Amino acid sequence: MSTRILKKISLITTQYHWAQRLLIAILLSLGSVSLAFSASLKGTVETANGTPLCALAIASGQSTFTCAPAGVFSFQDLPLEPDGTIKLQLYADGFYPNVTTLSVFNPQQIVMQPAEICDGGGGGGPLTNKQKTELLIGDWEFVFTVVDRFDPIFSLFGPAFFGSNSGFWLVAGTDDFFNADVGAGWSPSLGEYILIDQSNSNPNDDASFFFQFIDNNNVSGDMYVSINGDFQYVTSFQGRRVSLTSSATALKRLPSSSGSMDFEARLMEELELIYSAKAALNRSSSESTEEASKRAAREAAVERLTEALQAR
Repeated sequence: MSTRILKKISLITTQYHWAQRLLIAILLSLGSVSLAFSASLKGTVETANGTPLCALAIASGQSTFTCAPAGVFSFQDLPLEPDGTIKLQLYADGFYPNVTTLSVFNPQQIVMQPAEICDGGGGGGPLTNKQKTELLIGDWEFVFTVVDRFDPIFSLFGPAFFGSNSGFWLVAGTDDFFNADVGAGWSPSLGEYILIDQSNSNPNDDASFFFQFIDNNNVSGDMYVSINGDFQYVTSFQGRRVSLTSSATALKRLPSSSGSMDFEARLMEELELIYSAKAALNRSSSESTEEASKRAAREAAVERLTEALQAR
């Protein structure tokens, strides 16, 4: 083999090795670039006195609730903005939104500032959360149908009080039979009112109502129940104010001599029969992703409202 041919073979081999090295370098570079386009982020959310908060955390299109465990969030592989930052947003009932642009992704400690602690709103501006909640003071009849027709009456008393651990302004109340396990308030994060009735003998069986005002004395919304810890939508309902003050005791119901059950007991008895029948038929849920997300947000709000009632 001539010297000229050997030189050509040597040159080709050298070029091949250089091409290999260049390709490896490019691949490694691409790998490091892809890693630079994502980041993990974790942290805590709390009040000024260090109490963990249940909040909605949003970062780079991902979202989570800081409720289990309370006050803790964690995101993995978050895509970065073109400038290499992440926008972290936190929302909790009764607190101002916290929106932060991060360029360093160390563990975050977010302290939420309470909104509208004072009454305010006296100059014709928007109502405060406290004032919105106090619009509920009075006696209310809620009407809906499951199998039978139900028309429970709830009495809500003022003034509203602030649940510092939950961020809710609340009014407490009673049901038809003066069971004092009722509470209601305005949820800023949901943008709607909530009333919960926990007067049933089973602490895991509760009714919750989510609604908006149609006019000053009429409301409309959705009813949910929690049966043995399973939080589910039941039906829509209509409500009307039957008294501007919670003193219309003549409207209260008394158990008849035939031993009639109160609203909550009758409702749960019907619903448990319906749920048992569905389970026996192995009927799958037709809940959409949007409905599931709404249900989860409402369930979290009910938990915070319940905590505030129990803490007062």
